[in-house]
Amino acid sequence: LYIQPMMGDSLSWLNAINDFIEMFPKSHEGYQSLAEYTAVYYRDMATAEKAWNKALSLAGNKAEVHFGKGKVLNSIVQSGDSVSHGMLSLANALTYVDKAIAIEPLPLYISYKADMLYGMQRYSEAAECYGTLAATEMRSPELFSKISQCHVSMKDYVKGVEMLDSAVGCFRQGARDAAPYILTRALVKVSAGKFRDAV
Repeated sequence: LYIQPMMGDSLSWLNAINDFIEMFPKSHEGYQSLAEYTAVYYRDMATAEKAWNKALSLAGNKAEVHFGKGKVLNSIVQSGDSVSHGMLSLANALTYVDKAIAIEPLPLYISYKADMLYGMQRYSEAAECYGTLAATEMRSPELFSKISQCHVSMKDYVKGVEMLDSAVGCFRQGARDAAPYILTRALVKVSAGKFRDAV
């Protein structure tokens, strides 16, 4: 069920979904996959909605279904389709990601939401969202770099540099892997007009 979308064509994926539902009629995964397939390939959002509702009624973990739905809607809109159905909007996709987070605030869900907010140019909210991950297993130089990007997008160069300092601080002293973050820090200082400090 999970490998088929990567291995075969759309028809073989649909056949795999139907076979899975027939074999496991009380499992939500089949209906969730059917909803995704129907939404992505046919834009038949009414049928997809029925499948998502069926998946929700069967799922022990409803957060997983909401998150999957939000990802699918976001993917369709990002592909350039926001007109074929009223359900297709970034705001609507974000609503389902928020529903998932309300049930189970997994760092993966929060990170995805932050990425969405950044893409929507809601930089302050994105920075706050990323910031909540700093105390989780997702703490990393990449995370601090993303927070920095949010602040730089808001022209808050001081905070942007501060976050890049935190990114560099994730490495052992003298670690070569920190070089890209040190370079980015210098570039942010240049953007802020602090040429001497950048050197």
